[in-house]
Amino acid sequence: MRVTYLSAVGALGGAERCLIDMARVARESGIECSAVLLDDGPLVEELRKVGVEVTVEPLPAALAGLGDSDASSRAATVGRLVASSPRLFSFIKRLRAT
Repeated sequence: MRVTYLSAVGALGGAERCLIDMARVARESGIECSAVLLDDGPLVEELRKVGVEVTVEPLPAALAGLGDSDASSRAATVGRLVASSPRLFSFIKRLRAT
């Protein structure tokens, strides 16, 4: 069995520490594990320490800000989404290949 984890961040918080623990237990149980992170950071090294193959596929900055709650209006958010759609499709293609 092979399990691939997807994490939006590379930082170490509570959820990421749980991810490291789950990956360690899975590896000890003979499950092959990998992870795809959308941001670089200390999580990369911590996962590698427990035997997880890690790939960083950075989320383009234009896409990372789409979910920000400080958008002035829904129209502005929709406009940013439309303007970012070519980058979104390119990113999805790269992520699927990874």
